Parts: sequence; structure tokens; C-alpha cells
Amino acid sequence: MNGPGDCSSRRPMGGRLLPDPPLCLITDESVSGDRLAGLVEGACRAGCRWVQLRLRAATGAHLSWLARRLRLITRACSATLIVHDRADVALACDADGLHLPAAGMTPAAARRLIGSNRLLGRSVHGIEEIRRLKDEPIDYFQFGPVYDTPSKRRYGAPQGISRLADAVAAAGGIPVVAVGGIDSSRVGETLAAGAAGVAVIRALGGDRAGVEERTGRMITAIRAAQGAR
Repeated sequence: MNGPGDCSSRRPMGGRLLPDPPLCLITDESVSGDRLAGLVEGACRAGCRWVQLRLRAATGAHLSWLARRLRLITRACSATLIVHDRADVALACDADGLHLPAAGMTPAAARRLIGSNRLLGRSVHGIEEIRRLKDEPIDYFQFGPVYDTPSKRRYGAPQGISRLADAVAAAGGIPVVAVGGIDSSRVGETLAAGAAGVAVIRALGGDRAGVEERTGRMITAIRAAQGAR
């Protein structure tokens, strides 16, 4: 078994690999500042090696300040930091990658901005969207919502496990990271459907207290699911 700071050998493009364990903490829009920094630090200390900074309502100045702070935390823990949507912020804080929303810039434009050595992800919400994008310079798709979750209801009804399996098949070898309503009890069937990893908000979010335990439960579930493959 790889150590928590190692990378998995999951794919991919140009030698860029998904973090290991393949558990991405997406920051909660309702948590910011010192509280968010403490939450991320606790999760990283407990073994989380992948953080997506997503605060769509934050001012540019606050987002940049927080990105620099999270960069220090993640670097100290050998964790990967990616920034949602804002290539300028990702470059300014020397983040490890960029995550594109469905309505964001094209993957080709993003790749030109961030270069060849950073992770580039893209949110997708349908099979046809994956087929259309699979030849773009993308390192992973974030597909969902797989299950019902408040943060993803604007994207429609939950996709479900069977659609997740279809998404994996359509992706043609590009890793698919499942998102939406995933907790430790659902990790097994999610990875069994072919997902390369999971991205979560509520499963790790909330208060700083208890985040190490929540992170540990998720990582244990991921390792068990990986061992069952």
C-alpha cells in the first residue's frame, strides 16, 4: 500500500497522476478564513492529499489570500492543491492544478494558461458531455451528482451508480472522480462502478473538531474498496 504522500498510478496524461488516496476535499462555500484553513489542515494531517479550493462568492483578494494560506498547509503535508475556475489565482499561489466548471473556459485554453505540469479537471454532468470532451487535454472528469446532495441539486436529479459506470466507460481511460452525496458508506459501490476516486464536501466539511476522524473513515473505506477490486 502506498504511503499517504505518494501518488497513485491511475493514469494518466503526460505523467500527471491523481493524488493518493484519491479523496478530494472540496471546500464548503459556507466556510472561509481561519475556520476553513483549520479544517483543511486537520484533514491533511489525517491523510487527505487533495484539496479543491472552491469559493465562488469570495472576492478576488480574499480568494488569493486564502489560496496562499492553503498552499502553505498543503505543501507541508505533501498534498495537492487545485483551484476552482480561477487560473489566475492558481498560478499566483503556485497551485498544483485547476478545476474547470462546466461553464468555464475551454480545457485547451486552460491548459495553455497553466502549462503541462499541472492537473486539469473538468466538471461534467452527462455522458454526451464526456464523449465530447474526452479528447481534450483533461486529466480527470468530476462526474455527478451521483447521489442527492444540497450543493448539487441545481444540476438535476442524481445520476446514480449505473450512470456513473456509463460515465467511466465513456471517458475512454480518463479517470472519473465521483461527486455528490458520497460518504464512507457509499465509497465501496462508487469505486466498484469504476470511479477512480471521490470528491466530497459534507463528508469532511463542517467544523474543525472531528475532521481527522471523518477523514480517517473515508480513507479506510477507500482502501477497503481498492482492496476489493
